[in-house]
Amino acid sequence: MPIYIITEHHGRKIKERLLIHANDQEQALRMSARPPFKMPPEAHRWRFIDDGLGGGALIDPRDENHCLRADPRDWDDEPCDEES
Repeated sequence: MPIYIITEHHGRKIKERLLIHANDQEQALRMSARPPFKMPPEAHRWRFIDDGLGGGALIDPRDENHCLRADPRDWDDEPCDEES
């Protein structure tokens, strides 16, 4: 089962949230947007967009610059740095 890194984006700010095993990027996002994970309220209901490169995003309907992203990850990859 693939591993996806879940990140939260606010414009250019990116926060690494978690790594999750899932069958695809949408399943990873939907699973991570529910308890016990502390994601934005109602994120599990946001619209999903597939980026065509193996990743995807849940887009906040109230703020087009806010989303949760899922990107495929290998165990050997280095964690991404938090940007400000």
